[in-house]
Amino acid sequence: MKKIVSAVLATSLLAPLSVLASASTNLALGKPVQASSIEKGLASLAPSYAVDGDAGSRWSSEFSDHQWISVDLEATYQLTGINLHWQNSYSKDYDIQVSVDGENWETVYSQIDSDGGLDQHALGAQARYVRIEGYRRATRWGHSLWELEVHGHPIVGPIALNKAANASSIEKGDPRFVADHAIDGDPNTRWSSEFSDHQWIAVDLGESHQITSLKLHWQNSYSTDYDIQTSDDGATWTTIDSVSDSDGGLDELSLSGHGRYLRVEGFSRATRWGHSLWELEAYGYASVSPGVGGGYTGGTGSGGDGSGSDDGDTSGTEPVVDAVAPTVPAGLTSQMQGPVSVALQWNVSSDNEGVLSYEVYRDGQMVAELLAPVTEYHDGNLLPATEYDYQVRASDAAGNRSALSDVISVSTVDASVISGAVRLEWTTPDQRENGHYLELSEIGGYEIRYQTGVDADPTTIMVEDPYATDYELMVSEGVYLFSIAVYDTNGLYSEFVPIQPL
Repeated sequence: MKKIVSAVLATSLLAPLSVLASASTNLALGKPVQASSIEKGLASLAPSYAVDGDAGSRWSSEFSDHQWISVDLEATYQLTGINLHWQNSYSKDYDIQVSVDGENWETVYSQIDSDGGLDQHALGAQARYVRIEGYRRATRWGHSLWELEVHGHPIVGPIALNKAANASSIEKGDPRFVADHAIDGDPNTRWSSEFSDHQWIAVDLGESHQITSLKLHWQNSYSTDYDIQTSDDGATWTTIDSVSDSDGGLDELSLSGHGRYLRVEGFSRATRWGHSLWELEAYGYASVSPGVGGGYTGGTGSGGDGSGSDDGDTSGTEPVVDAVAPTVPAGLTSQMQGPVSVALQWNVSSDNEGVLSYEVYRDGQMVAELLAPVTEYHDGNLLPATEYDYQVRASDAAGNRSALSDVISVSTVDASVISGAVRLEWTTPDQRENGHYLELSEIGGYEIRYQTGVDADPTTIMVEDPYATDYELMVSEGVYLFSIAVYDTNGLYSEFVPIQPL
């Protein structure tokens, strides 16, 4: 059986993505950057172009595997995420590594079988240097990035110093051991509880903070088992870390939690004496959190008389809470459907403080969350000739979410069983994505990929003839996915475009 497969080739030879902004600053923008190599030594492909904020310039390595690019953020930050805008000659397998000194590196994420485009990864590390180390290329060209964005926040602290503190009890009601002494910055003063288990010390940070780390300087009568807890209102607590069998001394904890209030709740003592801290050091940065307010409750005051700071009001005013949800995403459409994939896009939502992300729902179940301003999504691993319902909603940094958008129903195309000779046809592109005219002499050739499933390794065919408009190949019987891209004489690729059997 012979099937004729034809398609009109898309002509996006320039960067299809704008530089992505997120809820935090792009720390890599304009910072010193290095790379293992530069394609042909061309100054126009230097690593600095991957951190210049320009979606139309890029870094590209030599045409070999195991290449890297690293950026010096010039200070140590709490990292929250990284966005990699790959050119079509991207890294399929790569590691994200971080370092505080530029010499000793830690791998915090390993990517296998990336499909290029925009890769977004959440991070939870503290580092000054970030490196992308690519091990396997998607094409015969190099590893190439339009833009490398690193997002995060300055490390601020100690954020508990001299704030209002409270405790479950004080040793013999002695003012030398009040809770305030654990956050006064003096290593020679301390808080100590009564001589019993299940005691706690808490501090009001004054406003909601993202808490990234904690240092507990224990006196010799320390807690062996304890929880670290946070709260937005001083009444409802969330455990963000639990420690068992502590040996006292200095406990240094990496944390991920948020709240206005921070509490250390001790369950077991190391001695017959109380739970006692020389100093409690908290580190993090101010953040917006839903439901932040006053109302610090529970326990006796730091003076031991029950009056203490139990109202949680250090400023005399309630914190401002963002309660406005973003607008509902409009214009949800699908411009491209394959046998096992659907491409979606929608209009940008608005918000009084700024949209943080978009949630994509398929048949009522969330399948993806994308950082704004990305307003497109490719949904894969679907069934051929099947109808799916899609909706999108927007959210902001305060946790407010819009209503779901109108439903659109999208059907994947049928996947035909083919075998024998397959002919692919396309038209010669004459325009780049930015509208600039594309000379025929600028075309280097075409790359065809075909595979038997989304997760299968594709077979690649290079058509090194800029004048070619068709190609015939032989396949064994099966259901195939075909795609094609055009590349120019500098190795700059278009997007790979699906070709559907007729």
